[in-house]
Amino acid sequence: MIGDVFAFDKKEIEHYHGKYKNALIAIRPDPYPGPGPDFDINIAYELESIKTEKINYEYILMLIQAFIPSGDDEYELIARENEKAATEVNRYIENLSKDNLILATLMKSLWDDIHLNPEKYRDQNVSMLMEQLSDEAEREKVASFSNQWFVEEETLAYVVANYNLQKDKQSGESELKNTSDYQNYRENTEQPVSKLRYWKEVRNNLDEMMKENILPLRER
Repeated sequence: MIGDVFAFDKKEIEHYHGKYKNALIAIRPDPYPGPGPDFDINIAYELESIKTEKINYEYILMLIQAFIPSGDDEYELIARENEKAATEVNRYIENLSKDNLILATLMKSLWDDIHLNPEKYRDQNVSMLMEQLSDEAEREKVASFSNQWFVEEETLAYVVANYNLQKDKQSGESELKNTSDYQNYRENTEQPVSKLRYWKEVRNNLDEMMKENILPLRER
């Protein structure tokens, strides 16, 4: 019903629900009796900041969309030479790269390719293209991690999809550990770690991959 009234899809609602749950965990007061810490959190400001970033992101995608031919339009008639729009897109990507190089690189690759091959993208939606590129990049990281540490890719994908930065133990982590194959890892790795260190290294590497390569792709 929400989707019928407002411009939200199920994936976006789940995304914000996840942020909401993470916020609850982060600001939940001490469950034990006694005076708790004073929280100086401006909720209105934080929500406005998230909203502003989202508007900026979607606005830039809208500008890029204008460079994609649609229907029977001749590409030459599209605002290809709209220097103001192009400059704004480039400036946004440049600024984004300072805080989120992963997402900025993805957006720049799409933006550059649209300029080089506009017909390749005729009638396509930029937002969907960005989602597809993000999903593909995430799948590649998951597959690479699975091959490196010899854990089941499907179970790893579940852990990645449900990863919560505030939790020490992730959903599906025990199941992932049960799929690990240290023997195969040792036989196919040039400098394998010891069996005692193996799972700790897996977990540390998982956290590193999420923080550096996966979570940045989900920021909008």
